[in-house]
Amino acid sequence: MVLSTPEIDARYSRENESLIAKHREWEIEIGDTEDASTFHPQLKLTPWDNETNLSIRFDPRGLFLPATPDVSFEREKVLWTAGDVQVRMYDKGGFERETGRFEFEVILGSKPLTNVLTWTITTKGLSFFKQPPNLAALQAGDPTATAQDWVFDSYAVYHATKKHDFTALGGKNYRAGKAFHIRRPKATDNLGRETWCDLDIDTAAGALKVIIPAAFLNAAAYPVSVDPDFGKQTQGASQVSIENRVRGAIATDSDAGGEVVSMGAWLDASGAGTKDVAVAIYATGENGALHANGVSDENAVETDSVFREIIFTFSTNPVLVASTDYALVAWAEGGAGDTRMARDIVADEQVDRFGFAYNYPSFPDPLGGTQGSNRFSIWGTYAGGSASQAVIIS
Repeated sequence: MVLSTPEIDARYSRENESLIAKHREWEIEIGDTEDASTFHPQLKLTPWDNETNLSIRFDPRGLFLPATPDVSFEREKVLWTAGDVQVRMYDKGGFERETGRFEFEVILGSKPLTNVLTWTITTKGLSFFKQPPNLAALQAGDPTATAQDWVFDSYAVYHATKKHDFTALGGKNYRAGKAFHIRRPKATDNLGRETWCDLDIDTAAGALKVIIPAAFLNAAAYPVSVDPDFGKQTQGASQVSIENRVRGAIATDSDAGGEVVSMGAWLDASGAGTKDVAVAIYATGENGALHANGVSDENAVETDSVFREIIFTFSTNPVLVASTDYALVAWAEGGAGDTRMARDIVADEQVDRFGFAYNYPSFPDPLGGTQGSNRFSIWGTYAGGSASQAVIIS
């Protein structure tokens, strides 16, 4: 792989036959640095300085008759072509912030022999959670839940054990522990007709599969593109209301405990002016008590329906006790419009805490309410204890 473009040279450095881009604690590798002999249609993402990683490689076998691959470039895109199948890999930008996206697009030049596209997948230190298949399933038990269409049947990917911000201690900022989101793919034919595809990830089997509806391929005008999208996304992909509802995430503090100097959450609001929001820390259990100094100062959230990372501070910093479960919660005033917190669904895990029908702004004590399978985009910032004492996700 010798040829290049100015866009490629501006984004990447080279190692063997691979391209590498570094964005703070993230690294993107296109190709396989461990194989100096050839270029592979492979993507590796390494959040938090390779403390976790994901690597996928496209497997063209079974789609068409075998063909000799060729590598070329088109502006910022790396093209791998083998007969009637082409892979286009490119950074869509934003990795220096919290909104990076990488496209691993597959172009089918004619009708393939199978409707299943396959990648091998290897991971380190990550957990994958498939999101509900439709709006009705997303809203089960909570009619305030909303999401864009690409969220359904997509995958939220989290650090397997860590969350919260330890940068003040020389550690890493995990926020709510989310690394990225793998969106539900869409197939588009040469006439612009579109259909959603099924996405299935089995890390134990080492396979990521995109299943294109066979009827779409039968009627398609070729070429057909399929667009698996891997996004650096620290906020949850769906949202629920926190107006007159106290909601939050359950976490176990480190063995040594620690001082919390602030809390963060991904929030948006609609209506007029601003909406007042506060966060708090509770003990868990059926009647979790409000923690000492555990209520933050209020913060005003703009009512422009744009999700932002909102930081809350405390008049007196709370100190969490070692090896103890806590619920970190958020709560908003009511009124015209709504205030929402981002979240993902993590089936079969009880990792959230919420209580309904409370009137803002006096936090109830105890909280009451129930636990569920929402992983809310809320976290604490530590300035006591040790950076190695990451809060473990229950």
